[in-house]
Amino acid sequence: MKHHLFRPLATAFCTALLLGGLSLPAQAAGEITVRVDDQAVSFTDAYPLLRDDRTYVPFRAIFEQMDASVSWDGATQTVTAVRDGRTVVFQIGQTDIQITEDGQSHTVSTDAAPFIEGSRTYVPVRFASESFGACVDWVQSTQTVLIVDVDSLIDQAYADAFGYMDAYLQLAGQDGTRTGSFTLSGQYQAAMGSLPIQLSGSAAGQSSAGADALSGAMQLDTAAIQAAIATNEGTEVIDSRIQALLDSLSNSSYEAIFSRTDRALYLSGALATELGAEADGWLAIPFDVLAGQTAGGLLAAPAYDSFAEYAASLAQQLDLEAAPDTTVQTVRTFLEGVRSSYGDQAFTRSDTQATLTNSDCNLALTYTGETLTQAELSCSAQENGVSYTASARHASTGLQLQLSRTDSAGSSLSFSISLDATPGESSPAVRPSGDVTDWQ
Repeated sequence: MKHHLFRPLATAFCTALLLGGLSLPAQAAGEITVRVDDQAVSFTDAYPLLRDDRTYVPFRAIFEQMDASVSWDGATQTVTAVRDGRTVVFQIGQTDIQITEDGQSHTVSTDAAPFIEGSRTYVPVRFASESFGACVDWVQSTQTVLIVDVDSLIDQAYADAFGYMDAYLQLAGQDGTRTGSFTLSGQYQAAMGSLPIQLSGSAAGQSSAGADALSGAMQLDTAAIQAAIATNEGTEVIDSRIQALLDSLSNSSYEAIFSRTDRALYLSGALATELGAEADGWLAIPFDVLAGQTAGGLLAAPAYDSFAEYAASLAQQLDLEAAPDTTVQTVRTFLEGVRSSYGDQAFTRSDTQATLTNSDCNLALTYTGETLTQAELSCSAQENGVSYTASARHASTGLQLQLSRTDSAGSSLSFSISLDATPGESSPAVRPSGDVTDWQ
């Protein structure tokens, strides 16, 4: 039996692209409506249908409605759609989708495979649409699939609206090697009483826009924890198993991937195992748990090619059902809000600085001439009874990051890491291989 004494450590020490299926009740063919940018899609000789609780559409109709060129290869049983330099390939009977852009390919795993029926090829509408950057929703009362082509809206009005934020992302996501150290301190309010947390360690590895992959040694002050347990519960509570656990954590090694691509911290080692990971496996903790939603998103944003692309990723998650007849306006209103908060007009510029101040976060950019040399980000938030603060200082010479959180039970944790940087070509893993356990 595991003793998870230190599970809350992960909230300060520590999602592949998730494409959810469109789940629907049983429905007869021909009764489902599909609307793209508030216009009904015309299906002439083949209609949307359901299979395994997923909505499928004839591939040519949906892709051409989104201005993509499409082709079918009977020999390989593949559907290919191309738009604006992005190529999406579906294969009959296969749940993996291959997406290629700017010469880089990656595979997205789904739970719905294309199929052929009545000599027509059907693709899952959600995955087909999201592969080209669309927002997709479902209206149960009218049996309607709602699709908004977010990427198209971005290209029309927002691609060049975030010059300062683009410069920040480039600085924060620079390639190179990293070396430094970290500390974690706080008080955890356990059932047995208050437990002090004092953890420190070394960190070294590689960094890119997609992730920091670090490893090192760490030391936990188990004597203070042991004394607190004895005070709260009595010395007899510390049996051989608890003592063995404390001994294993007092000096241990770890590996960590701070994945901006997945917006999650992956952690392995003795601490990760105690926090719930499988032996020799990894624990995945979302950035939102570490820093709150806004700061977590901004810490992940350097994985995107531009801030407009990051804004598009947020817009793809919008709820369209509330105003099903004006979905384009819903997305535009959201994007206008992002531009108002983070667009170039929201910054105050002097000779050496560009400063952003809004209700969520502050950002100060320091320039030498036209070159951005330093960026200081600070955010604070109250979410679901938890208070978060986050600050990060990025420069070509390194990074200083501080995160803290206090929950309604009185547990408080503060994490700080300082990394020196040496610029250079680097390609660390953005996610681990092996078993991954999601943070619960």
